[in-house]
Amino acid sequence: MKRDLRNVVVSVALVGFLVSGCASSAAPVGEVTSSTTQGIQVDDRLLTIDVTIQRILLDPDGALSDDEIIQSATSGGMSAVINPAG
Repeated sequence: MKRDLRNVVVSVALVGFLVSGCASSAAPVGEVTSSTTQGIQVDDRLLTIDVTIQRILLDPDGALSDDEIIQSATSGGMSAVINPAG
C-alpha cells in the first residue's frame, strides 16, 4: 500500500512538472509575453513547485495516517503538508 502511494505521489509530481513546462514560455527571463490561453503560471526562477492533491486521490480507502503520507512523500524525495479538512 505504501509503495502504491509513493508511485501515485511521484506520478502526480511528474505530471505537475510536465504540465508546468507546457505552460512556460520560451521568452528570455525578464521578458513578458501574453497568451490568450489559461494555464499554470510558473515563475521560471523558482526551485520548487507546489502541487495540491486531494487526499482521496492518494488514499481512496482512508487507510493511511497523516504521518504515513508525509513519510511516504519524504522517502520519494518530496515533502508533503496535510491541510486540515474544511
